[in-house]
Parts: sequence; C-alpha cells; structure tokens
Amino acid sequence: MNVEEELKFIRIKHKFLKKNLIVDRKPPFKFDVSINGSESLGKMINIQASSSCQLKCKGCRGSFDEKFLKEASKNSFIQDSIFKIIIQKCVESGIQYVELTPAIGDPFLDKNIENKINYLTSLPEIKLIILTTNLLKFDSKLFERLLKNDKIFLNVSIYGTNKKEYENETGRNLFDKFLKNFKTLYTLIKKEELTSFVQLTNRTSYMLDENFPKCDILYLIDLYTRVKNVRIDGSEIFNINRAGSVDRDDLNFAKSNKDIKRSGLCPHGPGLGGGILPNGDVLFCPFNDIYRTGVIGNIFKQSLTDIYKGDKFQKIVENHNNNIYNGICAKCNETW
Repeated sequence: MNVEEELKFIRIKHKFLKKNLIVDRKPPFKFDVSINGSESLGKMINIQASSSCQLKCKGCRGSFDEKFLKEASKNSFIQDSIFKIIIQKCVESGIQYVELTPAIGDPFLDKNIENKINYLTSLPEIKLIILTTNLLKFDSKLFERLLKNDKIFLNVSIYGTNKKEYENETGRNLFDKFLKNFKTLYTLIKKEELTSFVQLTNRTSYMLDENFPKCDILYLIDLYTRVKNVRIDGSEIFNINRAGSVDRDDLNFAKSNKDIKRSGLCPHGPGLGGGILPNGDVLFCPFNDIYRTGVIGNIFKQSLTDIYKGDKFQKIVENHNNNIYNGICAKCNETW
C-alpha cells in the first residue's frame, strides 16, 4: 500500500472521529547526554556548520537584523578539514553526541554535509549525530542512506498545516514542496528497515490536540507515529522568543509563557552542549544566542574542557545557581 492509499484510509478514520486523537504510546528516546555534575562539560555539542536557510520564519530569520544575517551567511560553511580538527578536539574532551543543526539554517544546504556525517559515523566515540531539517533540500538517495544509519537522529520541523499558514510562518510559499517531501520521507521509512531515529517537531500554531485542523499534515503524523523509531515533539512551540530576539504576540499559547519564572542552572549550556561557530568561537547557548554575544572561548585556542572550566563559563554557572539571569539569558523564556 502506497502513502496515498494509506492516507485515504486515515482520512476516513478521522472523518468519524469527534476529536483529533493521535496517541503515541511509545516511550521517548533515551540518550545519555547527562553531564558530570551540573557545572561541567557534558557529552553533547552543537556545531554551527552552516548558517543558510530557504525560509524566513517569524521565530527565526524573519525577525533578525538583516545586516547580521548577511554577515553570518558569509563563509558560513565549515570546510571538511577544519570540521575534522574541531571534532577531534571535541572527542578529546569526551563529546559523544554531535548536533549539526544550525541556529539559523538547514544542515542539508551544506553540499559537504554527507562527508561530515560519514566522518562522524566512522568515529567509535561518536554515538549520535543530530540533524534538524525543514525537509526542503531533499535528496532521496541521501535520506535512504541516513535512515539506515543507526547514529542518525533526524528531526523534521513542521511549520504549517496548509499553504497559507506555512507561508505566514516561514515567509515562503513552499508548503507543497514540504508536503511532497514529507510524504516521500514516510515512503522511504516504510520501504527501508529504519535503524536511525526520526522525530517530528510541531512548530505550527496549534498544539497536537482536538484543535489541530483535519488535514494531510495531521494524517501523515498519524501514519508516522505507527513506526517504531519515530516520535513526536510538541515542546518547541513554547520556546519561541530566542532569548528575547523574537516577540510572538500572534501565538495565543505562547503569551502565558512570556514571563516564565526560572530557577537554577539552564541545561542548554552544560547539559545539551554549547555551540561552536565556523571561526572556532564557543557559545554557551547556540540556539538562543542569535547575535553570538555569549562567547566563552575558542576551540582553536583552548580545549573544550578548559573552556568549560574557564572564568566566562563558570560565571554564567554561578549566576544561574543564584537565580541571576543576565546577558543573553535575561529575556529568554526557555523552559527546563
């Protein structure tokens, strides 16, 4: 049965459901990204191997300074030889999980992305390679290979349920292309013996409940959830202000999250890993520090271990442990 035939049956099912009920009872993925105490280097790092994207999302490039984006896009792709040097230094400091998701881009726009993936895959120390994509740059042969790689964690971002919503959120009329590739990915997953991990991240303006529109996106999510190594993530719809760089008054469910009360150390630095830029600068927070103000060291000048032991990182830790959030952390609504 092909995907269109499966969708036909799913549409009939949802036609008679009073509520859009999708229950994924599979346990969440469990990856040991635990840190050695809350104030030291963990096992995960983000490498900003590129800063290019096809979209201009309201929660991302569509809200940032154009001059900054132009500068960030210059020489934004890390050469393979430099990438290997960075990875070796990360491995020496105990890194096991590498995230190749750019803060303001899509990893598959890097023409050498498979070279980087293959290199990481060849290293026994590396256990997981994380890639978040809008699925617009889609090479079926490449994705076939990725789905057979048990070190791959593929995270697919879903931005809208129809053409109008998708364009309103992303600034681009590319919904049909996304939907086509979303269907193709499902076909590949069913065709191949899936050994990688796939996550669908809901970034629409709806939570996945009875208010989610009855549409092909919903029906495809329903189909995806029936696959063993596929999970759904709905948490990202709340963390949308990017450390105060974005103001989302258009999202009702986000309004109550603006003045969130936090306490203790944010895990996004030491736990989930800082971020390494093409010039070697290391950020405490790779995703929310859009303008790259929170540099805590440079991988080409120091070991990653020494950077985490350094004064800049430890000052952030000290402040957080005393419930003091300043600099890039002052206006962030990230939850933990």
